[in-house]
Amino acid sequence: KDTNYTVSYEKGRKNPGVYNVKVVLKGEYEGSKTLTFQIIPSKAESLKAKASKKTEAKITWNEVPGATGYRIYIFKSADSTTKKKIDPATSNSYILKKDYNGKALVMGKTYKISVTPDVKASNGKYIFAKEATEIKFKFAPAAPTLKVTSTAKGKVTLDFSNVAAETGYQVYYSTDGKKFTKLATYKGWPDKQTKSGLKAGQKYYFKVRAYTTIDSKTTVYGAYSAVKAVTIK
Repeated sequence: KDTNYTVSYEKGRKNPGVYNVKVVLKGEYEGSKTLTFQIIPSKAESLKAKASKKTEAKITWNEVPGATGYRIYIFKSADSTTKKKIDPATSNSYILKKDYNGKALVMGKTYKISVTPDVKASNGKYIFAKEATEIKFKFAPAAPTLKVTSTAKGKVTLDFSNVAAETGYQVYYSTDGKKFTKLATYKGWPDKQTKSGLKAGQKYYFKVRAYTTIDSKTTVYGAYSAVKAVTIK
């Protein structure tokens, strides 16, 4: 090297794309050769899905360095391997509005999608990550974030986040952290709520979940929040 030949690489090789490497013979030798190679994007990580409206889900994942886009596929069913490409994403989020058959998403149903990062090279061709990231998710309200405080004797203040695509919320309590009883049902988001009549000095456990009413016979429940404990003043 450097006596009989030199090697030069194209700049910018930290990002996914197509690059050139050139070998030039020297000294007692003549000739040169230029080859191309690819740096592929890494796969999408931390794929998540949650309802953003009653018929739409927001899909998010960690941004992939160097990726210029993401190919989104939806599967025929949650257990199927048959899939079809839908609109691509240019950032690390996508609003899913339709199912495999082009119909609106249905609350309570489980869906499966996949995301594959890509990069458009200087030659106009696309380079894809070797591996797609798949996720199955039940289309339902997300779990609220719950905070519980006791600032007055026999009372507790419940403060939980307002999640999308909900009809209302159910709050549950327990004195042992295992067996829970429904404390209240709210239609819509109640913001902070104060409950009285609790035993002073007793430790209580609370959790909350959102629900969506589809019709008079069908209600879809989201996941529970993390359980929060507080000792009543």
